[in-house]
Amino acid sequence: MQPGMTAASVVGLGWPVVADRGPAVRLRALLLNALLATGAAVWAVRVMDPARPSALEAPSLGLAVALLAAAWAMDATRVDWGSDRAGRVQAATATNAVLLPAAILLPPALFLLVASSSALVFLTGPRGWTGVLGNASIRVATVSIAAGLYSLLAPGWPPTPQDAASVSALTLAGLSMVLTEALLVVNLVRAWGGLDARDLPLLDPRGLAIEVPEILLGAVLCLLFPTPATLLVIGLVVWIHLTVRAYARLRSASRDPKTGLLSWPGFEQLAAAELQRAERMHHPVALLLMDLDGLKRVNTTHGHLAGDQWIAATAEILSRSVRGYDLLARFGGDEFALLLPETGLRAAATTAERIRRTVAATRVPGVEAAVGISIGVAAAEPGQDVRALVAQADQALRRAKAEQRNQVVTAG
Repeated sequence: MQPGMTAASVVGLGWPVVADRGPAVRLRALLLNALLATGAAVWAVRVMDPARPSALEAPSLGLAVALLAAAWAMDATRVDWGSDRAGRVQAATATNAVLLPAAILLPPALFLLVASSSALVFLTGPRGWTGVLGNASIRVATVSIAAGLYSLLAPGWPPTPQDAASVSALTLAGLSMVLTEALLVVNLVRAWGGLDARDLPLLDPRGLAIEVPEILLGAVLCLLFPTPATLLVIGLVVWIHLTVRAYARLRSASRDPKTGLLSWPGFEQLAAAELQRAERMHHPVALLLMDLDGLKRVNTTHGHLAGDQWIAATAEILSRSVRGYDLLARFGGDEFALLLPETGLRAAATTAERIRRTVAATRVPGVEAAVGISIGVAAAEPGQDVRALVAQADQALRRAKAEQRNQVVTAG
């Protein structure tokens, strides 16, 4: 799983669209999760500390409304991080940061209401009510088990930072949410399509890198209760989530999703700043524009997956060939660009020839066909903008492609 892959994102947004197991299998998976959630809720109610406040008391109602609103806000602004091997869209929601406080701080009627009602936002997803039911069962199960465990292990309620036993119980309750969520997600994913072991939440440290901070934030909320700071921290959690979402959108716009290199918008912006700096400092700047030779033959003979392997291999070669301040981009298809600050035309041509030789000597496992690379090299002129420099390098690249391919041609 990718960073931020929570139960909400898997069930509501990204069940696989291939290898459909049929409605009977999907229905059995939903019923199994619903049965487990119901059993967990009944068990939690039986073992919970009776000292908890009533569902009708004002502090409990206010906190429930705040947590439900926070869950809705985060679910409605999911941060997409691409797709996994099974084709599922993966997203970060950070809802565990508010579901843990709901489980620990609210009476049963309210934490079950928050858990189930927070899933209503998935009505807008492609799965509709199916996504709502799947998410609701997962959330009810996770908060119920967390609430029950805390009641069994903690010496009293509510948790306080001065009580080590209370903090330990809170920690185990939070970890139980991650485990329960992972198991129920796997059950649903299996019903909707194939599942690779590497996609399991607990086997991917990147997924845990998102889940664990969520639980820690939720634990902080629990320990602050019932101070006014609780509501402020809830707002802070939502703000952090929205900030990460804005960053993810910005990054996805400036990065090529297949290789992680800069895309044209990101490259143009950074290259423009670099050209301005070079003109102020009177430093040379060179551009390499590169295009793979023979990729169409690979796609025709071995399929587009083999072609994608070659694109990824080229991106890796280029990444190893650059300095920390060079700008490397993929413009789409099999075309790459490399901006070399403080580099003249002759040195840029030497770098281009080294790249050309490395690509020509590279072989992709399982693909017999070799691939070359044509490279056009241009040096920036005073006052030249990014598009003019790219056009100059493109002319050299077209000459390389027209003459004999798999060669380096310098502009001018």
